[in-house]
Formats: sequence, C-alpha cells, structure tokens
Amino acid sequence: MICPHCQKTNTPDASYCPYCGNSFDSIAKEPSEPVAIDSTEIAVSPMSHHTKDRRAAAISRNKKKGFFKKYWDFLLESLKSPATFSNRVGADQYLNGYLSITLYALFYGLTIAFLYRPLTLLQPPDARFLESLQTFLLSFLFYEAWLLVTAGLLYVVINYWLKLNRAFHHIVGRFGSFITISVVFMLVTFILSIPQLYVIQPFLINMTTILEFMVIFATIFSFHTEAKGKTEPLYAAIAVSAVLILLSHWFLRDIAFFI
Repeated sequence: MICPHCQKTNTPDASYCPYCGNSFDSIAKEPSEPVAIDSTEIAVSPMSHHTKDRRAAAISRNKKKGFFKKYWDFLLESLKSPATFSNRVGADQYLNGYLSITLYALFYGLTIAFLYRPLTLLQPPDARFLESLQTFLLSFLFYEAWLLVTAGLLYVVINYWLKLNRAFHHIVGRFGSFITISVVFMLVTFILSIPQLYVIQPFLINMTTILEFMVIFATIFSFHTEAKGKTEPLYAAIAVSAVLILLSHWFLRDIAFFI
C-alpha cells in the first residue's frame, strides 16, 4: 500500500503509515497483486514520539467533538418533540442526561449571582468578586445536588411505585431529555438577569417552579405506559414534589432561598 500522504511503501495490511503517521482507516483496502517491499526501508524509520503525540491529540479532539455533537443532537431532538423522543431515551443516554442537569444548575447559579449582585455594590471590588463567586458556587452546587435528589426520588417512584425495573442511569437519561426545556428557559433567564430586569423576576420564578413540576410529571408519565400497576402518574408527581418541598423546609433552611 502506498501512503497517499508521503508516498512511502507500506505493507498491505498496515493501518497507518509508520513514516508520517497517516491513518489508512478511511482508505478502502482492495485486494491487489503482491508487491515487492523493501523491508529495510520500513524498519529504519519508525514513527516518532512527536507523531504519536499528534495522533493521540487528534483522536482526543475528535472524541470531544463527537460527544458535544451527540449532545447537540440530543438537545435538538428533546426540544423538537420531547414526549416522542423521550420514549427512545434509555440508559445509553445517561451522559447527556447528566450534562443537561449540570447545564441547568450552571445557568441557575449564574442567574442567582447576577440577581444578587446589587447587594455587593458597597463592597470593594475584590470582595465583591469573591462574594459573587461564592454565591454562584453555592447556588450551582446546591441545585446540582437538588436535581440529583429529584432523579433519585424518580428512581424510587418508578421502580417501587410503578413496579418497573429501571437503572438509575435510565432515569437520568430520560429526566435529562425533559429538563432540556428548563435548560433553555434558564439560559434565557440568565441573559435577562444581566441587565437586572427585576420587573419580570416574579414571572421567571413562577415559570421555573411550573416547569420543574411538569418535568417531574412528564418523566413519570413516560414510564406509565410500561408500568405493570395502575398507578396514576399525576399523584406520583405530586408525591415527589411534596417530598422535595418537605426536604427544603426541614433540612435546607439555611440555603432554601437558592431554590
């Protein structure tokens, strides 16, 4: 096989060129007549460490691009037809589910930091920055944990109330597909919090609460058709929401204002 990059002769079954590092994976290997190969030429010039590092870095970049491309497709499909798409979401989409949860918590933390920024205007710039950073981190970490607790409650309801046997990753993947709507809404809320439009703040808070309940209900309802029992999904969603409210009042009083 002749390398199309450096024109060196390689063995017919080579997967890459040992001289320049070019990959032959995308080249269709067709049967050909035996070719006389200078074995001394091949043995003299092994692939350098620099070429190996470049190939490894290229593979790593392609994997990252592939991951974010998959999540972008996941996001668009979830927004386009959430009820239909969610039925096809299983444990194989758990990474996308976790990423949706993290993005939601991230935008929530940024929104809280910008909304509480006027409270730090009388402080020195350094103290103001640290205060805003602390507010963001507390809000982000709290809401990340809050959403994971919600996924845990959904796991309990779906496995023990609806009598289904579903892995936690399966629940997270489907929950994440529905929560993409909240991710986009929270992104818009964050953008509107930058100019500090306090007039619409009550509307945004109420919409966030409504969306959270709808996501919980939609996740449970998506499993309802597979359930062996006759449990009403609305009552299950109300039970999950009630437990979350009780947790916020009983165990999280000091940071409940971040909800």
